[in-house]
Amino acid sequence: KTSGSKWEPQPTPSGHFGPVHDVAWSPEGFLVSVSQDQTARLHSVWKVANKLASWHEVSRPQVHGYDMQCLAMTSPLQYASGADEKVIRVFEAAAMFCDSLASITNHAVSKGSNLPVGASVPALGLSNKAVFPDQLAAQAEEDENEQFSSFAMDRVPQFAPVLLKAPPVEEDLLQNTLWPETQKLYGHGFELFCMASNARWLASACKASKPEHALILIWDTIEWKCRGQLSAHQLTVTQLSFSHSTDLLLAVSRDRTWSLWRCTSADSGFDLVAHTDKKTSLHSRIIWSCSWGPDDQVFATASRDKKVYVWSKVFGISDAPDCGDGWKVASAGLDLSQSVTAVDFLPQLVDKRYVLAAGMEHGGVAIVHWSAADSWQHLREISSFLCPVQAVRRVQFCPLAGRWSETFESDENKLQWQLAVASNDHSLRVLCVDIKKTAS
Repeated sequence: KTSGSKWEPQPTPSGHFGPVHDVAWSPEGFLVSVSQDQTARLHSVWKVANKLASWHEVSRPQVHGYDMQCLAMTSPLQYASGADEKVIRVFEAAAMFCDSLASITNHAVSKGSNLPVGASVPALGLSNKAVFPDQLAAQAEEDENEQFSSFAMDRVPQFAPVLLKAPPVEEDLLQNTLWPETQKLYGHGFELFCMASNARWLASACKASKPEHALILIWDTIEWKCRGQLSAHQLTVTQLSFSHSTDLLLAVSRDRTWSLWRCTSADSGFDLVAHTDKKTSLHSRIIWSCSWGPDDQVFATASRDKKVYVWSKVFGISDAPDCGDGWKVASAGLDLSQSVTAVDFLPQLVDKRYVLAAGMEHGGVAIVHWSAADSWQHLREISSFLCPVQAVRRVQFCPLAGRWSETFESDENKLQWQLAVASNDHSLRVLCVDIKKTAS
């Protein structure tokens, strides 16, 4: 595009250039992903009048020096991330990002007061430092004094307050969309592997080859202190998930077992209420993933043995072994064609059935539903043209249903959900999944 004889950069598709390891939706409607390319990237819809809405990278909150492994949203505008280091880092959105996101998406963003304008990385530093309005004036004066200096070309690019009305170009992504780093949490002895948050608590786990290292640490998200260490596994905990009621924490592990913990007090007392062992665990290989049903009455576990099981306190098979507190296996194993690496339940029941997305080792994604009466039923297989070509690392439904694609035909008996799919093939995909209810 030219303005007179001037060429101007335009928004273009961008994304990760390494395996995407984890994703998390924010209630504000955007999606954050972390990758082996050592970045966290934030994606959202760009809405322009009389044009099709499209997905773009609208911020690069974190550029790291280690391959990134996991993240969890601790509030709508705050997240914690873990990488191939022993430190958890916490980031919070800046005021300029909130204003830009509202401008790009045409959706108001609820931001707090006294937020920094943006963030920048000092020349000899590694952490994103907050930039406040009074610092901008001093920075402008310094830039003016040094613009003719022989050292001017050697300076690290600094944050510039720019209100974006379209997805940012690469220059802005690198220096104007960072989020300030607000906390560092120390406690793990090895590289971070997974985490989960229910807003009040943050749970995290690191790589482990011995029981003493396979601990789940519980962090207070108000004072940012470690409040507990949970021990139930022999090897690395591969995924953590809080129930929607926030009082239950589910963990699955490389040791082929799962454990269930209940928060018993405001001081982060967590008690082990149920778990499997070598006799009661139905999985014969690593359990890669887990997910809670929307009503917290069931949860699912998925494994390298190509099977998915549903466990429940309400629908448990009567003669099945009790894993503790009444939790039993509730389903036969769903046998899929590939190792199952990621699962996530739809955030609401459809015709009293639980709908589940399952991502697989060779890139396939299946949508199935389960009920105690009908057991497993295949709802649909996502076309291979839309699926990744390598292992799926994470699947996660957007918390809200809506009319997300322009071709979606409105129908009171039909819902459309967005499903984020992160993969080793460097892609992050957002699929629109139509779920049809039975007309009443």
